[in-house]
Amino acid sequence: MDELWIQEEDLQEVLKEHSLPVRIELSGGEPKVYCISVDDKDDRTEEEYLIKFLSATKTFPLYVTYSIEYLILAEYEKELNELGLEYEVRYTTSQRVFYTHRRIRRYYHPASIFVKFMDINTLAKIINANYGIAQMNEFFVISSEDNVRFDHNERVAVIEAKPNCFFITPGFDGHGFYLFSNEERYSSIMKLMDNLPEGTEVTQINDKLIDEI
Repeated sequence: MDELWIQEEDLQEVLKEHSLPVRIELSGGEPKVYCISVDDKDDRTEEEYLIKFLSATKTFPLYVTYSIEYLILAEYEKELNELGLEYEVRYTTSQRVFYTHRRIRRYYHPASIFVKFMDINTLAKIINANYGIAQMNEFFVISSEDNVRFDHNERVAVIEAKPNCFFITPGFDGHGFYLFSNEERYSSIMKLMDNLPEGTEVTQINDKLIDEI
């Protein structure tokens, strides 16, 4: 049984504040926003519940965009190639500097990886392998549309809020996740609860325990 806390958030406050690892700019609409936190009984609970939630959406393809350090980019590409996934590496035009062990200066272009997923099992492998990116407060977004662009220079994600779509970004340090959606099935907390994975028990809504409602 997964015990859940759901907080309905004000969109503009979420976009302005704190809890998101990177700033998000929206175009094309104002979706509902919920912060969803699962009782972390162990270190794997957060990503395991996220996988269950995505499976319950019954929505494919899904798209994952995440930032990656250039120096370990080849490792991630190898993993994606072995899984036979369709992906794209997007580089910035700006450069960053690093130094070799001999203190020789080198430059690189920061990159983000964009991956298209057609089934939950393959997506689960990437989440399990790469959720540490989110826990380090780097950019990591899952979307039901190809609508995410990440600006490394400004550390801003530009996301087009298309009709009938959702996107998810982990909270600070990977705790919980934010669901942004303009779909009817997530248009209220009660409708969201009707579409949660089986075995979910909501224990708190906003600032009230279920027993107090």
